[in-house]
Amino acid sequence: MLDGQIIKKDYSELRGLTGQINKIGSNVNQIAKRANERRLVTKGEIDEVLRYLQQVLRILNKEVKRFLRS
Repeated sequence: MLDGQIIKKDYSELRGLTGQINKIGSNVNQIAKRANERRLVTKGEIDEVLRYLQQVLRILNKEVKRFLRS
């Protein structure tokens, strides 16, 4: 600011990413609730949760790399 330079960052895409992660988190919570109600978790349900978590990690890694480049 003292040199007269202002850098403006656009974080609008990060808001979209937050929304996607929230949806994935809701799906994981639904699976956890079902497991707690039945007191049983199938391998398929565990695999589904792992797929969601891998999806979150892929999205986060991609966005963090892109954010650091800008």
